[in-house]
Amino acid sequence: MCSTEKQQIENKDYLTTVQDKVSFVIGYDVGQKMIMDVAPKNLDFNIKVFLKAVQDAFEGKKLVLSNDEARNVLVEQLMKASPDERKKLQQQLFYGK
Repeated sequence: MCSTEKQQIENKDYLTTVQDKVSFVIGYDVGQKMIMDVAPKNLDFNIKVFLKAVQDAFEGKKLVLSNDEARNVLVEQLMKASPDERKKLQQQLFYGK
């Protein structure tokens, strides 16, 4: 058994129930999509803060930024992007595409 296989087996210890496994698969899928979505945009991304925001959303907590602050942060990033990336970001930000 190679070290990678051994590490994969050891890392499964916390996947003890079907709920754990479903949660893992969904989380992994979201993570993969985030890589494809965030990486090409060169966004300065903090995974710990992202996970905290996801947890807050699931717990029904209020957004810690105002809607205006949240929008301004995204617009700031939009302005830093290349023209091609800016167009993609605009479509996502304003049209949900």
